[in-house]
Amino acid sequence: MVNKKLVEKVYHGTNAKFGKFDERFKGNNTEYGNTIYGFFFTKKNYYTCYFGSRIIEASILC
Repeated sequence: MVNKKLVEKVYHGTNAKFGKFDERFKGNNTEYGNTIYGFFFTKKNYYTCYFGSRIIEASILC
């Protein structure tokens, strides 16, 4: 395994219960049409409330 460096801590808001991000479920939890194109994160956790009450903290590594 290659050592990776933490680049950014980000947040994802949802009401869904899941253990990992799965391509098959993109766009299922919101009425925003563009959510089918990817997984969306924010640097500021207070924006997550627009997308659900569950806040997932994630790390971007490179």
